[in-house]
Amino acid sequence: MQTKFYSFLFFKFFAQEGIRADIIKWTNGVVARCLTDFADGNKLKLRSPRMQLSDSDFFEMSPFSLTALFEDSSDIDVLNLYYQIHPTEGRVSLDESMTDFSNLNTKEILYLVAAYAKKHSLRMQPTAYCIEDYADLVSAVQMKNFARNFFRCKPENCVELVDIIQNSGEKRIKEPIKDYEMKQLEASFSRKYRDPWDGVDHFVQYVKDCCKEYRTRPLYFAPYIALVQCSGSGKSRLLLESSKKLRALYVCFRTGTTGYPPRSTIAISALFDGLNRAKDEEAYKKALAGRLKQAEISARKHLPTPETAFAGGSTFESEQLCEKVWDLESIDLEKEKLPVSQDPVLLIFDEARELLNESPKEAPFGLNKFRLIQKALRAYWEDNKNAMLFAVLVDTSSKINAFPPSSKVDPPARQFRDDGGALLLHPFVWRGSFDAIFHDLKLPDGTRDLTSLLTSSNYLQAGRPLVALPFPDTNQQRDFLLRKLRGGFQGRDSMDPGRNLGYLSIMLVRLATTISCHCKAAAELVAEHMVHLLASDVLREQMFVSHLVEPRLASAASVAWNTEGYLEQYLLPELQRALISGLVSAGDRGEVVAQMVLLIAFDTACILNQKNPGECVPLVTVLEQLLPEGSQVDVRNAIPHSLHDASVACGQFVQLAHQLSLNTNVQLAERHCGALFKAKQPGVDAVVPIIASVSAMVLFQFKNLAKQGKASADQCSAMYPSVSLKDQKISKEELFELDKKCVRVFMHLGAYEDSAECSGEDSTKSLQIFGLSSRCLSEPVVRSLEMLLDASNSIESFVLDQKAALEVGVSCIPFPDDISDFRKILPFVIDNKPQWSDLTVVELQSKCKENGLSGIWRLRKQALIKKLMQEVGSEPRDKSLQGFGQV
Repeated sequence: MQTKFYSFLFFKFFAQEGIRADIIKWTNGVVARCLTDFADGNKLKLRSPRMQLSDSDFFEMSPFSLTALFEDSSDIDVLNLYYQIHPTEGRVSLDESMTDFSNLNTKEILYLVAAYAKKHSLRMQPTAYCIEDYADLVSAVQMKNFARNFFRCKPENCVELVDIIQNSGEKRIKEPIKDYEMKQLEASFSRKYRDPWDGVDHFVQYVKDCCKEYRTRPLYFAPYIALVQCSGSGKSRLLLESSKKLRALYVCFRTGTTGYPPRSTIAISALFDGLNRAKDEEAYKKALAGRLKQAEISARKHLPTPETAFAGGSTFESEQLCEKVWDLESIDLEKEKLPVSQDPVLLIFDEARELLNESPKEAPFGLNKFRLIQKALRAYWEDNKNAMLFAVLVDTSSKINAFPPSSKVDPPARQFRDDGGALLLHPFVWRGSFDAIFHDLKLPDGTRDLTSLLTSSNYLQAGRPLVALPFPDTNQQRDFLLRKLRGGFQGRDSMDPGRNLGYLSIMLVRLATTISCHCKAAAELVAEHMVHLLASDVLREQMFVSHLVEPRLASAASVAWNTEGYLEQYLLPELQRALISGLVSAGDRGEVVAQMVLLIAFDTACILNQKNPGECVPLVTVLEQLLPEGSQVDVRNAIPHSLHDASVACGQFVQLAHQLSLNTNVQLAERHCGALFKAKQPGVDAVVPIIASVSAMVLFQFKNLAKQGKASADQCSAMYPSVSLKDQKISKEELFELDKKCVRVFMHLGAYEDSAECSGEDSTKSLQIFGLSSRCLSEPVVRSLEMLLDASNSIESFVLDQKAALEVGVSCIPFPDDISDFRKILPFVIDNKPQWSDLTVVELQSKCKENGLSGIWRLRKQALIKKLMQEVGSEPRDKSLQGFGQV
């Protein structure tokens, strides 16, 4: 799979006399001739549709698509053809005695898998053809559905291949990624701690308040809280800094070799060894409560007071002194008593998801360790009036309600305390580390000259600590962050439905949208896919989650957006499903599609200027990418003369929840992002700052009306800042200056005819774009975006959305719903007369072809309907709609 950012491909093609070397301009006959010659030379049988292929259709076919051209080809035959079209260095056969495959390139990996498939009479599936390197292959074989996803076979048919891969080079393959992750994590603990919002003091005070509340009011079930936030937000570092203000016993349950801090083997053994031999739950609880008492006494005895703790330490004191602190057997409870203290001792359980293990070994008496710890903590506090051991449970990959479950989800699991009370203390949502590194790098308020941003990379340090650490912006880091968005090391093409949220996160990290606070998937997006938890309700049943402005994370997502076939096959269908289900509320779909068009234009401008995603690029280049292919419009006519050489940068959009000011414009520019205005903002929908020596911006208005003509002179004038932004937080004088330093772009996304023009009576005109015609968009992406645009709040749209999503996605499955059936059966909710709009774009194209209509492949849905109405009639006959019930 080729990536537009990093691959500049040079091809040589079939060296046959009389055949042109430029495959993009091949005719149907030339393509058919080459395929026939290839088939004859390899003793293969072609299917008839080969004559329908021409020019770029043939050039852009993936290896799996090529399999459809032959009736009896092997995967090796298909790869032979593909690499004749796309010559690439690499071996096509590998020595069976090889034991180290770690240095194989994509081509060699595919031939390795294809050879195995041929040897065992298997066929490679689309997922198998998407493997890019051996690290992907190693990750794939660890998935439980590897056999089905790669070969559509039973697991026993892949045992040999799995063994080869796992035993040959897995450690060497994962090591670079593991090393990189460890360097990132260790650096986050060793760097000077930045706390501009006093987050540590806030957390420590909340713990003290919870201790007091639990001791004085018999309302709560157990003395603990959950510390929650998405991956990389610095939860463990917060606890480390808090341990310099309160004594802390740190217990990490990490099970793998990656991640930091490492597993606390001594502490876990001291707390839990031998407890499973208890005769019943009561005996287990009593024994664990006794160890908790020993642990608190030991902590107060051996750990330094906060005043004497070493402020610069990068590990917990209890880890440095673990042999002494966790020697619980040396604490004689008959002789040593709990001292009276108002300061709690923190008992920190990191990577606490292991406590939720329900296996018989880890959950004696039918209760997991988390439940038993709850009961033991409660018993310890009830039996000891001086007890101040307060637990904090933290885990990146667990949902917010895993440790403080809502009463609706988990009412039977808690028993009332002897004196009543079954409430849980509210979790602490950690937000204090966001932009902590970027805080000191921001431009001062009042700055108007933004030209310093042209050479600055400070914007990459905005966001959470793991993302913002000042590491070089490299392919390796982008791959690391992309894996985090996808949910770890799971392959991008996993058929596991849970992985679909990874695709959705890759979309949402760049778009200004709203994730439903009522949807259960919101918690998983936080736990697994880098989405921020902003707040939770007191019952932990609803939560406000969102991606925030993190340029480095957006840059990683842009790699996936611009990987061939990835956007239309994986990302856009998942966004469509999220919109249908209500998981994502995007308001006007036209605004969502417009954001994507603009971001792809910025990405393409970066490619053309050999820049990394999200970097500064010429404004002229971005606007030219919005024009239709072949357009002769000079975009400079829409740019004030003083800004002809200006630059812009936009890697993501954010929803602007407050009034726009010139300081806000600076904040957007220094983070390389644009903003979407709140609903009902007159005149404009979005803004992108222009990086210049004075305040300047590009203003966008989006329309998704099919019958909308070009913007009138009044509409164009209404886009000037002095009119459209008069209610924002900008003075009249500044607004009139902005009138001279703005670019106005009117995007008519719903237009059927593709065109562009600069119009208006002023010296600086407005740029108007009609249709989804921008040259930065590939044909498959256009079709997928049309699917999003053509939706409406109706039963027809709801069903067609799902049907169309299957057409552009990777799943070819039967689809039972047919709109014609709805029209016949259901009164009132739908018109009983059949409509051409009941068909998807793909089905309409098929109907046009059946009726001999040509020139249909780049037409929008309504334009196709218009052609069919002219040829067949305003209303299709019922039989015209038959046969389209499956995708």
